[in-house]
Amino acid sequence: MRKKASYTRTVSHELIGHRRSLLRFKAYKLYCNTCKRYGNQQFPGINKHQRSTWRLQAAVFHDHTRGISQKDLAQQFKKGKATIERWYHRHYQEQARELMNTPCPVVLGIYEHFSRKQGFATTLCDLKKHKIFDIVKGRSEADLSSYLASLVGKERVKVVCGYSCERDHRLSPSVITYYCAVFTSGEIITK
Repeated sequence: MRKKASYTRTVSHELIGHRRSLLRFKAYKLYCNTCKRYGNQQFPGINKHQRSTWRLQAAVFHDHTRGISQKDLAQQFKKGKATIERWYHRHYQEQARELMNTPCPVVLGIYEHFSRKQGFATTLCDLKKHKIFDIVKGRSEADLSSYLASLVGKERVKVVCGYSCERDHRLSPSVITYYCAVFTSGEIITK
């Protein structure tokens, strides 16, 4: 491997205050003697062929999630609306992958809700962190069996707390026994 030539690479970086920032640095064009191919020097946080850092893309994702329109973000960062859309989808998919790998919480809250449009939904909560873990459509064993079978880390659950939307606010005995079968190591608490 040898350095064939150098060039100046310009990359957009996140805002400092309200000012856009550009990173300009020297990069090298490389030549591999064994495979007889050329390539450019790679840097962490900047993917191949990209003109912006990962941190700028993450900032745009969070701004767009908070409600700032693509048009305003495109004007602020001097990028196209399609670029903003692409960055948003990339970070959205990345967060979805992170959520898929999240293990089941130790203290799990199970709440049933009903709406006229959607029907029943079961919300699984992490009661230690006070965060929603997941929302599953339905409330019966048939609705939840495929989801609970594929749930990662369900053996970690120690306590399951249940709350129903019905008048007596208790989960039915069949649902309680089903949760006992799924989370075998946990104790069931109903309110």
